Amino acid sequence: MGLLKLNTGEGYRQLMRKLRERFSTEQDIAGIFKKRLRQWPPIKEPDGEKLLEFADFLDHVQSSRSSVKGLGSLDDKEQNEYMSQKLPHDVKLKWVEVINQRKAEKKDYPLFPDFVNFV
Repeated sequence: MGLLKLNTGEGYRQLMRKLRERFSTEQDIAGIFKKRLRQWPPIKEPDGEKLLEFADFLDHVQSSRSSVKGLGSLDDKEQNEYMSQKLPHDVKLKWVEVINQRKAEKKDYPLFPDFVNFV
């Protein structure tokens, strides 16, 4: 669905309309998002365009969380670690610094929105 390249509210609305037309339940839609995240290829350095595409997709997933049940599991530490493996090495190291800083401050592990904002 080429709509992911539209980083606009209209692009999001078109994406959600198409997903709802093709799949009957919110769980199906959540499954599509999760599958796409699992299948996302690791981003090689220095590929800013691919990183931006990943960031845009993460934004769409984040925007969908309020209307699509089943995306809450993206807050899990294991999911977060898996998604961070998609990042280029230098960006991944910066993400680890964020995690370590939160640990030092005795804060909870970052949630999916924290990861999206970071990317």
